[in-house]
Amino acid sequence: ANTTNRAADWFFMNVPDGTFPHGGKQVGAADHAVLTVKARTELLFTVPTIGWTPKDRETRWGFSVAKYGPQEKTEQWHPDAGNGVRVNGKALTSNDATDTSMRIGPEWVADWMRHLAATLGGKTAKDGGVRFYALDNEPDLWHQTHRDVRQGDDRLKSPYLTYDELWERTAAYAGAIKKADPAALVTGPVTAVWCDYFSSPLDVNDGDGDCRNGHDRNAHGGVPITAWYLKKVCEAEKKTGVRLIDYLDVHYYPENLDLNKEDLAIGKDRLARVRALYDPSFVDPSWIKEPIRLVPRMKAWIKDNCPGTKLALTEYRFGWNDGLTSGLAQAEALAVLGREGVDLATTWGPIASGGLLEAAFRLYLDYDGAGANALSGTAVKATVAGADPTLLTAYAIVTPAKRTLVYVFNKDSARTQAVSLVLAGKPGQKPARLFAYGKGGLTPAVATALPPWSAILAVFEP
Repeated sequence: ANTTNRAADWFFMNVPDGTFPHGGKQVGAADHAVLTVKARTELLFTVPTIGWTPKDRETRWGFSVAKYGPQEKTEQWHPDAGNGVRVNGKALTSNDATDTSMRIGPEWVADWMRHLAATLGGKTAKDGGVRFYALDNEPDLWHQTHRDVRQGDDRLKSPYLTYDELWERTAAYAGAIKKADPAALVTGPVTAVWCDYFSSPLDVNDGDGDCRNGHDRNAHGGVPITAWYLKKVCEAEKKTGVRLIDYLDVHYYPENLDLNKEDLAIGKDRLARVRALYDPSFVDPSWIKEPIRLVPRMKAWIKDNCPGTKLALTEYRFGWNDGLTSGLAQAEALAVLGREGVDLATTWGPIASGGLLEAAFRLYLDYDGAGANALSGTAVKATVAGADPTLLTAYAIVTPAKRTLVYVFNKDSARTQAVSLVLAGKPGQKPARLFAYGKGGLTPAVATALPPWSAILAVFEP
């Protein structure tokens, strides 16, 4: 329908998308995105599994003031569009999902796939079409983000997602995707937050204050929902011969960290939080107060429950702004994700052209400005001696052409670090080129000295 539902982000509104010029004709927003992205790189296409979609190309909203009564806030240009919260602060708990939406099922997604293939000249996953499909987005938050259709769905006993509903939807929609295009790769369950790695939203919201336990989890052997989900994937493959989920897909954002600000305290905290991706000794300073060790944790669940599943981190961000530590954290996160063997990762949100976040990616994709694209290779051991290993970190990659790239990050907010780089077996070898990341973005460097909050890349030729 070329219409976007803005969910709880903006008054549960359906907003018709415009059209865009492409190939001498006007195309819809989704077609434009697919055609534009696939001309350059890969695309991760999110398909709805919630069972609802906008019913037409009209601007509509989920909580009409005229129909459901006065509400706490209304949309500035559509005063009948409420936020679904009464003026006394209590949420409206009864509404009709068909005010904005129509029911859909797995075949609707299969139709979308056939449309995408036609848009790309008949290409499917095996011959250059869309390869990656994500099963919706953060279904563990549906009861919040899409509560208009969840509580307005008369087929549901509760708006909270359960273990069984998550798997039923996975089996139905992933099965339809694989039937429509057997070469397609599917990611799921696309989990949003820490608590929902362990329990269903029904458990998380049962009011007992323990988000990692509950009746739903106990009814499923006390197994964390992510581990249980992986086990179901391999059980289904054993029965049918079809791998429904190719990538375990989770999201990660640092809890209780202001991602919009850059100051001394937030900068230090932000740079430390990169360790949550991998370090079992790093105790998360938020309310979580234990090691997150995100990648090792997910890889252990994969190994124990469904070996062969790949790992995807399809939303993460250490800073929404384009500040120095946001870019530095992003740059180190890329090194970590590569070293730890994450198979697919996509950051969330815009990246300004010419900014520090873009420079963080260019440190890997175009460090010399000459199109040194698509960095690939093998991570090799890199250690730091004589410095605080939490403030000075190093990573190294050997490319197929035997070029060695060494990345060093100075996360100290006050001290300049002068470093010497030694390659095992080649103690006298000097880097052919040096590149620095800092306040000035990504620039050529002449020495291996790192100012506070900076990084350096040393390129050693074979």
